[in-house]
Amino acid sequence: MGVEGEDKGYKGFLKGGIDFLREAYMGKPTGMGKKVVVVGGGNTAIDCVRVALREGAEVSTLLYRRSRKEMPADVWEVDGADEEGVKFEFQVLPTRIIVDGNDQITGVECVRMALGEPDASGRRRPEPMAGSEFVVECDTVIPAIGQDPDLSFIPADMGIDITKWNTIVTKYVPYKDAAGKDLKDGMGNYQSRTLITDCNGIFAGGDAEIGPLTVVACIGSGHRAAKVMQRWLEEGKAYLTDDEYMEDILNYMGVYDKNENVSCLDSAARAHQGEVHGKERASYKNYCEVELGFTDSQAVKEAQRCLRCYRVAMVAV
Repeated sequence: MGVEGEDKGYKGFLKGGIDFLREAYMGKPTGMGKKVVVVGGGNTAIDCVRVALREGAEVSTLLYRRSRKEMPADVWEVDGADEEGVKFEFQVLPTRIIVDGNDQITGVECVRMALGEPDASGRRRPEPMAGSEFVVECDTVIPAIGQDPDLSFIPADMGIDITKWNTIVTKYVPYKDAAGKDLKDGMGNYQSRTLITDCNGIFAGGDAEIGPLTVVACIGSGHRAAKVMQRWLEEGKAYLTDDEYMEDILNYMGVYDKNENVSCLDSAARAHQGEVHGKERASYKNYCEVELGFTDSQAVKEAQRCLRCYRVAMVAV
């Protein structure tokens, strides 16, 4: 994190968000106290502050250096944490870990941030405000600022390209129609991922290729890689089937024009599931499902709405 004291082995400074969540899931001691601070703005950070409440924290606080609007975490995750009683400190940057005489964390010194000009990601760059230092009291600090794959095992002369985001470059193949012309999806020439690298016979997928994303995305990547690897081993070439091309087309097709008047389709709003709200769902060791599901009538209406999907109609045609 670049915070003074984070490498001193202070009591209450936990290894990281993923490790904390795993220990909690396994029912093992997490090392967490009663006043928890989590640093980060992604879904893992949100998971940590919410789990901390369920593990008995009296106060669970999230520190994020940008605004709520710019958090990479899903909006509904942030809303859920808010409803459960998580405290948020936006546009703050932790600068120093504060400890007592026994090296036990007692707080985190922070500085307020002002949002400057947009950086390479398109988000406004946070800049420290002079004289805005303040302290957040806590006995536990959990860093959850993101993860990067460790690609140091790949020799530089192997011919495998690494991006500036420390991910492995894989080959894309253009999807062509029956006449051999590149298919376009409204966003330029469409391409599909084979997961093979520039080094023949070496494949990459999951976080190492797409960067930190979701377990589901990585599992899908593993399925794709296994199929392409089998073809490479048995036939000597890596290629995709029509089904795999169609899968990618469905995943990456551009959104239709929402202003278009489609006379054959009636408008129907999405049904919303009922939920257990507020601090009730964040009580000690309560990991029960908070979404209550649809009623029978809601489920029928949602099924009917899906069958009118313009997206599916576009592909079918």
